[in-house]
Amino acid sequence: MTQRKLPAVAAAMLMALSTIGSADRAAALDRYVSQYPWDDVDGVSFLDAPSVKAAVTTAVDDPGIRQALLVETRDAVAGKILATDHGLLMHAFDPASGGDVNWALLISPRGGSAAACFSTGVEPGVRGADWYMEGARIATRYEPCPSEADQIPAAIRARVAPATEPGALQWAVCYGYPKMASGEAGAVIKGDHHCVIPADSEILNLVDAACQEDALCKVEAMVLADPRRERREIRQVLSVQKIDDVPDPAEPYRRRAGRFHDGVYAREDGGCERGGADERVSLDLSRPAGGALQWFDQYCAVLAAGGETPAPGEFQSTLQLRCGDGPDQDTALRDGATGRETTAVLRHEHGRAISIDGDALVRCPIRRADTPRWWIQRAPFNGRYPSD
Repeated sequence: MTQRKLPAVAAAMLMALSTIGSADRAAALDRYVSQYPWDDVDGVSFLDAPSVKAAVTTAVDDPGIRQALLVETRDAVAGKILATDHGLLMHAFDPASGGDVNWALLISPRGGSAAACFSTGVEPGVRGADWYMEGARIATRYEPCPSEADQIPAAIRARVAPATEPGALQWAVCYGYPKMASGEAGAVIKGDHHCVIPADSEILNLVDAACQEDALCKVEAMVLADPRRERREIRQVLSVQKIDDVPDPAEPYRRRAGRFHDGVYAREDGGCERGGADERVSLDLSRPAGGALQWFDQYCAVLAAGGETPAPGEFQSTLQLRCGDGPDQDTALRDGATGRETTAVLRHEHGRAISIDGDALVRCPIRRADTPRWWIQRAPFNGRYPSD
């Protein structure tokens, strides 16, 4: 068998969540850095390592994709395994496809469960690179999957990146019923995905304003995870919403879509640590007075919205907009007295990511300096937000 040891031009990637393992396991995978996937290290190749096989099996339930990752890599065009900030990256593609069929693996140095991405080619809006995690497809991105560490999309990285350093934050969804806790905990969102809310914090005020103790609540947040105590403490709130037990089928589309789209965003390539409110995209489709979109320094009233059924995975919405200079023109924009009409296509992706007209955005923490006044004035925020 002739092995082709070239870097992949367009490779899909498989990302792994960190789990706590022994130092021996960590060292075993670290040894594969700068090796080809089929190279034996102490008699075992990366493709044959038990923790790698277990990660792939957990991430993907499609036997064809598993076959590509663990078997077909041996006959593919593959690069050396790379070390990234988030683990080990393996990438490869099928030369017969000209690079359209491609795959990769990013796994924590400790091993563990995984998420996967596989592509048979990219046609915007038709097919792309499918991402998998814990046996389910979590997203499709209409761009070649990355073969280098700096090509990993920030939104995917935020969803699956392990908190490898003390004090590192990771993305999480906290879903359940807020309950007061004893001692220093403050409150707990107790349910399928539970999290701790620090006592006497603005975060607690924010969640309290949106979700009462008897209401089902969904909080998207950056959390500090402590595996030793099986504890996730909310440090930054990205979004918070009360979930109706029985959805109202008569509810306007824009409000249903707003449950997933509403938030404050930054361009994915710039991140949330740069700029202020004028360098953010602020979206609120749920406003009783009508939805609004602030696209950096441009303000748009949402006149109508429609599209695919809003769902936790991917869906697409089209907004009819009238845009002007600022929120003080809101009434005039809705009356047609000023501004220009246009449309915007929103695509919701799993995790922190959305795109508007193909511009990739990542959801940012709710902070005073980064959030326009019009966005935080209404409930559930009502001027409440975590302190900077």
